[in-house]
Amino acid sequence: MAFFELMDQLLLLAADADVQAQNIPDCPYCEITSSYEIARRDFHSYCEKVYTQLDLDGLFIQMDICFEQMIESETQCFNANIFYFESWQKMRDLSLSGLKILQWDEIKMIRDQLVV
Repeated sequence: MAFFELMDQLLLLAADADVQAQNIPDCPYCEITSSYEIARRDFHSYCEKVYTQLDLDGLFIQMDICFEQMIESETQCFNANIFYFESWQKMRDLSLSGLKILQWDEIKMIRDQLVV
């Protein structure tokens, strides 16, 4: 499950700004960052062998830096317009890279068979 929870968060982070703005409730920045951090931590804990084999540290470090470098207007609470800033496009690109590394295109076809 931790693998798919991370996939779900990367899919959300990779989604178009319009989709993010419409589907992430309340405080979008807090919601998306906390959900992502939990999924990432769980993935690292429960899927350590996969994490190590795929060498995801570099990608996650880049994502951390992207979040850390966001300015106040890009992290503003209760504002769905944050997703239209340039830093969020960079986060979408990084998330797409993560999905590619984790082979989402191949796995999505059989996800229902893998999750019980």
